[in-house]
Amino acid sequence: SARKAATEDTRRGINRSAESRAVHGARNDEPVGRTDSHVARRDEPATAAARSGGHARRGNSPPSAKHVDPAGPEAGSFVLPSADEFIADVVEPPPEEDIPGDSVVSRNVGNDGRSEQMFRSGKRVINFANGTRKVVLQSGHVILHFSNGDVKRTFPSGKTTYWYAVAQTTHTQLPDGLQVFQFHSSQQTEKHFPDGRKEILYPEGVYKAIAADGSEKTYFPDGSISHTAGARK
Repeated sequence: SARKAATEDTRRGINRSAESRAVHGARNDEPVGRTDSHVARRDEPATAAARSGGHARRGNSPPSAKHVDPAGPEAGSFVLPSADEFIADVVEPPPEEDIPGDSVVSRNVGNDGRSEQMFRSGKRVINFANGTRKVVLQSGHVILHFSNGDVKRTFPSGKTTYWYAVAQTTHTQLPDGLQVFQFHSSQQTEKHFPDGRKEILYPEGVYKAIAADGSEKTYFPDGSISHTAGARK
């Protein structure tokens, strides 16, 4: 059936068509929350460890200082970012869904179990039979609350954020292709750029920059810097 096929594609988490089916549903346009496999797509940093507790994948743990080269002249030219500074360019306050003084002006219940409410403010709330709640605001924000606790927010700018409740992870996607992963349980944050570059900020304050060719440069709070040559062609 169409629903079974969509479910299998969602579990694989291979491409965006599968993701689209997972978000919009296989029948009746009912949105459904993403499965954990979406957190572990090959272009994303999480593995089973991240899904179970938001920890970084194997190989991305902070490098040991004993492998670090002595700090060179370049050490003083780079200032380690704080956690807030690292994501300052992608943070945007979530929209207020409950508007003071707002009231329902119309209600409609469909035969498929879907109900819709229109509010005086222009807000529209749709409750689906599968437990998903969709909120459309006059400002252009769209919020999906899934029955598994996940929350997807779409901003007027085209930015989207997806909160994975079980993994305690926030995945932000910007229109320019930048992706940001915040593993709240481990306090690790990663930026994945469209050109293949990555930046990782560890909770200990260690910052790692990975170039598109795979070369790495790691900066430590004590001023030390570690270099790793790239292996990609």
